Amino acid sequence: MGAALVPLPNWEALMSTVTKTQSLLLHHAARRENGSLFPLPEDLTHPPTIRRSVAAMLGRGWLKARPTADQSAVAHSENNERYGVFITPEGCAAINVKAHEVEVEHTARVAQPATKAAQVIALLLREEGATLTDLAQATGWLPHTTRAALTSLRKKGHHLAKAKQPGGPTFYRIIAQ
Repeated sequence: MGAALVPLPNWEALMSTVTKTQSLLLHHAARRENGSLFPLPEDLTHPPTIRRSVAAMLGRGWLKARPTADQSAVAHSENNERYGVFITPEGCAAINVKAHEVEVEHTARVAQPATKAAQVIALLLREEGATLTDLAQATGWLPHTTRAALTSLRKKGHHLAKAKQPGGPTFYRIIAQ
C-alpha cells in the first residue's frame, strides 16, 4: 500500500499569523500619531527576536522604511539621510486596528522608492538573509558592486553573518550587535 497523503498546511494563513512580539510592536506603532515604530517600547529586551520580527514585518509589508525628519523616529542613517520604520495600512489591518489618517496621507506624499542601500538592508534583515544573487537582482548591481556594498555596511558598523549551505550559495544577513 502507498503512504497516506498528508494535507499541506495553508501557507497563506501561516504567513499572515501575527506573533506576540509582532503584535506588540504593531500596536506600539499604531498608537503613535506618526505611526513610527521607533523608539521601541522599553519592555522589549531580546534584540534578536525584535530584529527577526521587524524583518518579517518589513517583508510582509506591515512596516515600511522611509525617510524621516523626526530624530526620535530614526532607525538608521545612510548618506546623511535618516530613515524610520512606520506601520502601514496593511500592518494596521493585521492587528485589526484602523489605519492612522496621518500615516496614510504621509505615505501618499512620500511615494518615492526606497534607496538601493535600504533595499539591501531590508533583504539582509530577513531571517533567512540574502545571497549575492538576491541582492544583485533587487538592486540591478553587478556582483562586484554588491560585494562592495556589503563591505560598506560592515564599515558603517553593521554586523554581517555569512553562512554557506553545502553545495549551495552563501547567505548573508545582518545580526544584532
